[in-house]
Amino acid sequence: MAVVDISIPEYAILAAVSAASGLIGGMSGLALGTMRLPVMLFLGIDPLVAAGTNMGVGFLGSVAGSWEHLRSRRIVFRIVLLLGLPTIAGAFIGAKFADVVPIWLLLFCVSGLIVWAAFNLIVRAVTVQAVPNHGPGEAERPQIESEQGDRVYLRLTRDGAVGLGIGILGGAVGLILAMLRMPTLINLMKLSPGQAVGTNTAIGVLIGLSGTGGHLINGNISWPLLAVMGGAASVCFFLGAMFTGAVSPARLRILIGVVLLALAPISLVNGISELVN
Repeated sequence: MAVVDISIPEYAILAAVSAASGLIGGMSGLALGTMRLPVMLFLGIDPLVAAGTNMGVGFLGSVAGSWEHLRSRRIVFRIVLLLGLPTIAGAFIGAKFADVVPIWLLLFCVSGLIVWAAFNLIVRAVTVQAVPNHGPGEAERPQIESEQGDRVYLRLTRDGAVGLGIGILGGAVGLILAMLRMPTLINLMKLSPGQAVGTNTAIGVLIGLSGTGGHLINGNISWPLLAVMGGAASVCFFLGAMFTGAVSPARLRILIGVVLLALAPISLVNGISELVN
């Protein structure tokens, strides 16, 4: 078991951040490890331990959120398997071999992913037209446009390969990277926003389990920290899932994007420090 040397007030800070990320993540279908990880690094937690524990927190939160989405019939299980399996494999590989990659490189990757995710969320909030929501209990089947023919399946193959790469990177740095799947779920798979949130959360459960297993093998998880952060995230993720659709997706994206931009410099500074020392 990894040991972290932080004070009770610092535990409280991490619990509060986990609660906030869980509430927003439950509504948006994003695990939001990108909110927790920079704060963990700022408090001086070893990057590999932070990555492993953060992945575990994402897993617990996704499990809690998935229960409400399952009850409300927002999860499309065929798509969970179709899009999730390549990323699951990548997450385990990335987590298992994270300790062979220089820490500074992982931190630079984290910084780049956070900034990319922030701009992607903000731009989509401004430019993407809203898709009508059929309500929290919708059960309509996902549809793939038949006129696209082979193009659709070629794109799915490409997305599977990309998903494998995303899983490897996400597993190494401790992020589920749910925001990268949202465009495929809504634009290609033709899910309503509620279904996309529920299905993405369910995919996060499998990815979180796989990535956590990889880090667990290497002993990169702090159980006390996981208990505190995971407990706070799980409760608030469940509550957030109950309010899916209550807040405008555009407003959620902008809020998350602004928060991520504010947190991005933390991991970058840590990366530079590791590189020069």
